[in-house]
Parts: sequence; structure tokens; C-alpha cells
Amino acid sequence: MQTEKITNRCPKCQAPLPTDAPRGLCAKCLLAAAATQTEAGQPPGGPAAPPPLDAVRAAFPQLEIVELIGQGGMAVVYTRTWISVPIFIRWEWCSTKC
Repeated sequence: MQTEKITNRCPKCQAPLPTDAPRGLCAKCLLAAAATQTEAGQPPGGPAAPPPLDAVRAAFPQLEIVELIGQGGMAVVYTRTWISVPIFIRWEWCSTKC
């Protein structure tokens, strides 16, 4: 019986790989990588800085943007009111990267 030298191996665990192995990893290592916990909602480098308050006010002249309340993974939250109706409400503005 002649044995063939296996040249296609998983780079992590050295298990033999089929020629069509996804990402060049064996099934065990691929599932382990997919099961690794990550920090949800945080893009690499952290969240982007919110736009300057003056720029937001200029983009929405019909609103009175009062202040920045907070920022999450996908949106910036402001206190705002309609100029004609003096009721303060929370306003979430989703960035263009959503």
C-alpha cells in the first residue's frame, strides 16, 4: 500500500483538508472561529465621532437641535423640538453607515 503525502493541511491544527476547504481551515477550526465571542455593535476603532452640532442644525433647519444626549453603535441621540411647537423630545439620528 502506498501512502500519499498530504500537502493540504489546516494551518491551525494540521488536520488534512479537502481541496475545497472554506478559508483554508478544517471544519473544527472554522466552527471554533465562528463561535468566538466578539464585541457586538462596535466597529473596529470604536464608534465614529458624532457630527458637529452646528452641522446637524444646518442640515435640519425646521428643527431646533438643543443638545447631544448620547451615542450608540448605530445612532446619535439629540434633544430637539419643532420650532413651531415647543415640545422637547428625544431624536435618534442614524448615521449613513447603518
